Amino acid sequence: AIGMYREGLESSQVRASEVAMRSHHEDMLGEAMVVFDKMCAGGSRLRSTHRNELVGELKEYFEGYKARRYLEAEISCLDSLKDAEARMKDLVQESKDAELQEWIKGFVEDYSANQEGLSKFDLLCKFLLTCMETLVSEKGASQRGEVEDLERQLAGLKEKHSSDMVKKEAAMATLKEVLLTETQSVRIMLNREKARNKRLAVKADTLQKQLESSNSSVQCSAEIVDRWAKEAAMANSELKTPPKQQPPLDMIETGDDPVKTLCSKFKTTSMRDITNHNGS
Repeated sequence: AIGMYREGLESSQVRASEVAMRSHHEDMLGEAMVVFDKMCAGGSRLRSTHRNELVGELKEYFEGYKARRYLEAEISCLDSLKDAEARMKDLVQESKDAELQEWIKGFVEDYSANQEGLSKFDLLCKFLLTCMETLVSEKGASQRGEVEDLERQLAGLKEKHSSDMVKKEAAMATLKEVLLTETQSVRIMLNREKARNKRLAVKADTLQKQLESSNSSVQCSAEIVDRWAKEAAMANSELKTPPKQQPPLDMIETGDDPVKTLCSKFKTTSMRDITNHNGS
């Protein structure tokens, strides 16, 4: 409800007048209350309490919004009067007296119709006073008629819009309070962000140390795995190599030629068989 109210209030370009801005505020407040009634839960007493708090908060926001709009309108008036003052001085220097009088009249009408805010007529009075001072200093008594005409306009504006100055002072006081509150809020948020960043820095340093420790462990594990792989490869190579054939024991003991030994055994066996046969 608060977000919807603020967005609706700020998005519309309402004239910087009390009537127009208050009417717009009432419209946005009504829409915010509809949203509140749909979303708020709880008993009637609790809902009423929250509703009153919401209305108070939105009214406070409206006062700040109104003061800002008055300030924006005053800046627009100052820009317009700055250009007008330069044009007025040019006309005085060029001695275009009739054109100057008509131009001032037309400017006052256009300015009164298009500019807005509590300061617009106060600033216009100051501008007309500047015009009088310029005429007196440049032309002297010869422009007494134009000066008297400006004095009458000035007196009429002051009498007609004197109440605006009281409203302006109240609005500026409200704006000062709003800006002070916003400054304090920003300072609190800044301190919170600083504390948060400090905690994140400590956490990042801890994670960095954990990462360095993990990298060291991974490197050590990799060295162990590499050593195990080499040992396994060597063992596998030894298993694939066939064992060497060992010679008969009698060959190793005698050291004789195997062929000669075999022939000798065959000869001895044959002679024994022949002798046994003859004896039979």
